[in-house]
Amino acid sequence: MNQSELAIAVCGCDRPAYFRQCIEALAANEGLVDVHVFLDGAKPEVQEKQATDAVQVLFQRCQSLSIHRQTKNLGIGRHLIGVRELLLSDLPYRYMLLIEDDCIIQPHFVGLNCRLQDWAERELDNVGVTSLWRRCVRTREEKATMLGCVTIGNPHWYSYLMPRWCWQTIRPDLLEYRDRFLADKPYANRPHDAIVAWIKEKFQGFAYPEGPRIVPSSLYANWHLGTWYWVSSQDAVTAAAVYSRGLVKLFTYVNRCVNVGKHGAHFNPELYRTNKLDQVNQDVFDEDAGLADFTFCQFDGPPE
Repeated sequence: MNQSELAIAVCGCDRPAYFRQCIEALAANEGLVDVHVFLDGAKPEVQEKQATDAVQVLFQRCQSLSIHRQTKNLGIGRHLIGVRELLLSDLPYRYMLLIEDDCIIQPHFVGLNCRLQDWAERELDNVGVTSLWRRCVRTREEKATMLGCVTIGNPHWYSYLMPRWCWQTIRPDLLEYRDRFLADKPYANRPHDAIVAWIKEKFQGFAYPEGPRIVPSSLYANWHLGTWYWVSSQDAVTAAAVYSRGLVKLFTYVNRCVNVGKHGAHFNPELYRTNKLDQVNQDVFDEDAGLADFTFCQFDGPPE
């Protein structure tokens, strides 16, 4: 992948401490080209600090830095859908790498995700999204034996790389979700029951993907859309829209980032611990600087 075709999107709102960690981690990556920082409508002084931090940390580390500020709070759903609309509909990028502000990436992260995307495009025809996040709680020694292992599923969408063609494929569903259910409501007040009913009606009736163009069927043993715990977030709608078209989300078994978001729209310290995010270590491997070959693996149970 030519990184001039890639837009890196950092998305934040009103969490300046997380945001600073996020962009400092991004700045440690080599070869950054176009970075776009998206700031939802927080308090003006907080947004100004985040914009200033972005310039101080990233300006000398990338070829182009763009900062997009919202004058009012859109909420997570409308904000992230708008990010994809701008980068993958309005602007001519072929790929978008999205990083949320509580996601702390590793120094080889950007290049490795690009190489994973290249591998997926060579080997498969149904990968809609690639990612380097998984809630991997194995030891460093165990991780070192499985650096090239990939699998499929639906771990959290803290960071992911999406091609333009995938966004254009699922775009009508996400715009319907946005316009029908989010409108000008605060994201926290979205009509959960109505959204879940809509998701089930719209997406749950399709045949689960199978066949030679899909990865080995054993990888699906513990993963089926019919058993989802349905939620009303834009991530859930994105995942359902991807899978409903026979596409999959491919990700490395070993995490190359960690989530530090103990406080946010969907998390508090108790949920953070319950989801074992405090047990995921940031183990960095020099091999990731050139890793370009991957293998489908199935280990002990579901990927997430």
